[in-house]
Amino acid sequence: MGLGDLIRRFATLAVEVVLVAEPIVVAGLVASGRTNQQAAGELFVSVKAIEYHLTNIYAKLGIRSRRDLHPALHGAATSAVDSA
Repeated sequence: MGLGDLIRRFATLAVEVVLVAEPIVVAGLVASGRTNQQAAGELFVSVKAIEYHLTNIYAKLGIRSRRDLHPALHGAATSAVDSA
């Protein structure tokens, strides 16, 4: 494996990390009170991307609105700490 191959592999992994981390960042921004437009501006993505992530986040957490997001995230973090 040459240097070019390593660079391409590193770039691929970096993109995968960003794609996994973005929904978590979106959830945190929205849970802290940001609007979809504010979150989109901070992350340099479209409002539609924020809406897409929120739809998936709500489904994964079993919630229906942004009002439920902060308690759901806090409960998930508490459960993770308690089970460690």
